[in-house]
Amino acid sequence: MARTVNPEEHAAKRAEILNTAMMLVLTKGWERVTIRAILKGAGISKGAFYHYFDSKSDLLDAYIEQIRDITHARLLPLIEREDLSALEKLQGYFDTFKGLRTDNIEQIVALGKIWYADVNAVVHQRVAHAVRRQRAPLLARILELGVEEGRFTVAHPDVAGHILYTLVEVMEAQHADLLWRASEPIDEDECADTLARVHDFTMWSIERVIGAPEGSLTRVGVDEMHAILRAIQEVDA
Repeated sequence: MARTVNPEEHAAKRAEILNTAMMLVLTKGWERVTIRAILKGAGISKGAFYHYFDSKSDLLDAYIEQIRDITHARLLPLIEREDLSALEKLQGYFDTFKGLRTDNIEQIVALGKIWYADVNAVVHQRVAHAVRRQRAPLLARILELGVEEGRFTVAHPDVAGHILYTLVEVMEAQHADLLWRASEPIDEDECADTLARVHDFTMWSIERVIGAPEGSLTRVGVDEMHAILRAIQEVDA
């Protein structure tokens, strides 16, 4: 008789193995982590691993899918709301990721420097590519709505969605340079000021791209950047 599989138990065990394996990958680097190391870290047999994943590469695909699911769960209800304008949805898009960062500050601090290390270049590149393919079209949908409302002046929303996402990527890369890639201790006042200026310029650039009035999008100011830096320091202590 075929073995009956409990879907919830299967999903929970798969997620447990995935989280353990990806922590190993992010800590040691993609190329350095073998299936044998994953089996040891997760405390499972080879057969158990292949019951949940087809290969090591399948692990990374599952990790990417996990990120996509979290994004969809947060963003799709926002985008589909009929009581919000396109500008409110765009602001909500940025607020969503701000909230995710705030809610998961300990995990972000723990993985910050590891995530951007050279040993994780393969993982970082694949995840970044997959995330772009998911999120840029979501931004395009918001822009299309803004054009229909007469609020945005965007000739090609599908293209503009990728441009907006690129601006956000550049901002995040600059923030990463300050927070995670700095070779020397940072000066908090200088860092908070730079982080705020980078954010301000990014929002200003997005407003120019979509044709929205200056100041339409909320800026993260110096005081809030100080709060973020203190939160990082507390977790990192």
